[in-house]
Amino acid sequence: MTGVTQSGWRNRQQGRIAIACITLFAMVLSVFGVIVPARAADNPNIVISDLTLTRTNNQGTGDWPGKLTVGQHARLDFKWDASNADVKSGDSFTIDLGTYFENLEYPKTAPMTVTNNGEQIEIGSCDLTRTQVVCTFSDKVDELKAAGFAAFRGTGTARLRAVKATTSETADITTNNVVSVDLPETGGIGEAVGEKYRVYNFHKWAGALWSEKGMTWGIDFGTKYVGEKTGTTLDGSRQTIVMTDNLGEGMEFRAGDYLKDWVLYYRGTNGDATMQQTRLTDASGADATTAMGDFDLSVEVNGRTAKITATGPFKPDSNYQVTFPVTFSGGKVTRGVIYGNSATLHGTEVQVQDSRYFVESFSITVEMAAGFGGFDITKVVSGTGAASVPAGTEFTVDVSYELPAVASTYEDWTAPGMLSADGKTGTAQMKAVVGQKVPFNGTFPKGTKIALAEDPSTSTYTALGWSDPEFLIDGRATNTLTIGDQTSVAVTLTNTTAPQGTFAIKKFVSGADNVTSKQFTFDYECSDGQSGAVNVPGDGTAVTVDKSFPLGTTCSIVENADTAQVDGYTLSAPEPQTVTISNASTLIEASFTNSYTRDRGSFSVKKVVRGDYTATPGETFTVNYRCDDAEATSGSLSVPADGTAVSVDGLPTGTNCVIGEDADSAQRTGYALAVDYSATNLSIEKDTTQDVTVTNDYKRLVGGFSISKKVDGDGASLAPVNFTFDYACVDAAGEETVSGTLQVTPGQIEGVEDVPTGTCEISERDATVNGAQLMTSWTVDGAAVDGDTATVNVTDGASVAVEATNTYTRDRG
Repeated sequence: MTGVTQSGWRNRQQGRIAIACITLFAMVLSVFGVIVPARAADNPNIVISDLTLTRTNNQGTGDWPGKLTVGQHARLDFKWDASNADVKSGDSFTIDLGTYFENLEYPKTAPMTVTNNGEQIEIGSCDLTRTQVVCTFSDKVDELKAAGFAAFRGTGTARLRAVKATTSETADITTNNVVSVDLPETGGIGEAVGEKYRVYNFHKWAGALWSEKGMTWGIDFGTKYVGEKTGTTLDGSRQTIVMTDNLGEGMEFRAGDYLKDWVLYYRGTNGDATMQQTRLTDASGADATTAMGDFDLSVEVNGRTAKITATGPFKPDSNYQVTFPVTFSGGKVTRGVIYGNSATLHGTEVQVQDSRYFVESFSITVEMAAGFGGFDITKVVSGTGAASVPAGTEFTVDVSYELPAVASTYEDWTAPGMLSADGKTGTAQMKAVVGQKVPFNGTFPKGTKIALAEDPSTSTYTALGWSDPEFLIDGRATNTLTIGDQTSVAVTLTNTTAPQGTFAIKKFVSGADNVTSKQFTFDYECSDGQSGAVNVPGDGTAVTVDKSFPLGTTCSIVENADTAQVDGYTLSAPEPQTVTISNASTLIEASFTNSYTRDRGSFSVKKVVRGDYTATPGETFTVNYRCDDAEATSGSLSVPADGTAVSVDGLPTGTNCVIGEDADSAQRTGYALAVDYSATNLSIEKDTTQDVTVTNDYKRLVGGFSISKKVDGDGASLAPVNFTFDYACVDAAGEETVSGTLQVTPGQIEGVEDVPTGTCEISERDATVNGAQLMTSWTVDGAAVDGDTATVNVTDGASVAVEATNTYTRDRG
């Protein structure tokens, strides 16, 4: 059998009637002795042809480009044909691997079978030694020949390991009529090259099987990473690192007398070109070396949990490794079971895991003609109780197909199963066998579309329930495929035995109105690899996700922030939650509450006074506002004239406010007013102050007056030529505005313009003369006024006419 972490084998196939086929996959085993079976008689007429070598990865799940080096793996593909060899019981054929290769798995005996009328019939066995593959036919071939069967031919694949370097371009692999096989690429087989150094973090890995009784697990860790995560200074001083390892079902730790197999290795320090593998100590207390300091390793086993404590002078920025063996429950590996293991770095949330399954190393391929192809199914099982599922357990898989053209188009080809009346579609069935890779018995034209389905109730093992099957093709979860040309599409079919549960999500909201009917989206990712999204209303109704999960699965749930947004509100989002699927019959619920805070903003108003008016300290203006929020917020602001802003805070975003200055508060006597707003309508924005400037532009109201002089009386000839008038003006508040002097000649008019509105008092200077008595009279706009002065009211845009009449009367004796 071979261990794999993913499906990916590709096999060459040929299909006509019933074809004998051999595929020899191998895996690494810890074997200390080789038993060589009795040599059968090779039939020289059995033709072995088309031998090719391909470099592969260590799991045999993918091809690698480049030339081989010692220790690396290769795949040997070949065809065999005994149809003209008159093969009989006891006949055999042998492939000798020669000098440079050995089988990965030996000693090993695998059945050799043919497919006849849809059934697998064993016709012999193939024995693998270190450097040979010997396939011997049983007396079943005589029975088949007697029944008329003669198509003893097929293909085979053996997984090999390169064991010796060479510059030759060929390997001395020999069989009937074959003396050498081309090596991959050019340059022969190179010497082993040490693994390139790479920095470890914290990593769990699955190792190889040994003797089918157990396997090896390992933990790689780097001191830089571990130190950062644990807060420990790993600088070469003696420190302790603790790890917890948890085995999955179907495995048991080997402790007690086997503590010597728990080993701590030093793998090198950053800057090294290649990895080292220096054994330091083991859990029995036996130090392999103290050249790098005194290291200790202890293990405490409790069921399928082991606490691993490593203590020593760990070098900074260096790699270390712990390896340990486990045995399989029941004493033997169960083929097709997914074995899992996880490790946790103590004192941190760092957890790593890996899994691996092993399938039979012998599988059947169908040889395919040009223009035809097929598919094969590898069946694996997982979950609680999976380790108890017997190897060889069968499931029935339904195959639906659609041909590129009607079946009659393809000469010498018979459609498998039941062909529909349309001649293009049909159905068939095949068996999927736990722990085996089973090819579909037949071929299809290139381009045929295949859909696969499985009813878990068809399982031949009924002691456990089964969840829905999962088909995996090319790394994608899908049950459909398209047939290629002379290729076999690899399908991995997984059935989970564990009871499954699921979870639901509830959403509550606070702080915002009218959002209970809103749909909120939650994304989830689960430890079993499933993920998805679910829409949940905000009224507290639980919505169950549309997937089921194995018990023990943890799912991280996080709300999609975009769908949670509500206009005008700031969301206090709930923290992500992790739920554990712990019960198949009880729905796990996760409840989330979204707390919303109303977004708010503000506006401010400041006053600018310009023009002819000068405001006094402390002078204010009244500005009114009215808003359309739910509270219908309104009011008045007393805004200082000095430009200091006055604000209104805490208004809901989206609120519209209208700003207007109180007209009476803006008026100033004697001034014309023009009011300008930077904005009169505001829309409130989040965390923003909308600034409004109200500018009052004042223009002084002005008028004027004129003075005319009239001289009268019998002494008029004695009067001076000119007369002087003084005037002094004040505004309505009694504040002086303008003053001055006019020289007026009788018979002429002199005027004063741009006098601020208010009152002006006009007086005439002494105009007395010798020899005459003076009497002065006044008129304002033609109306006589009493007194020695004239007072005029100056109004905007008007001119007041003042006339002063001096009457001189001669003195007479």
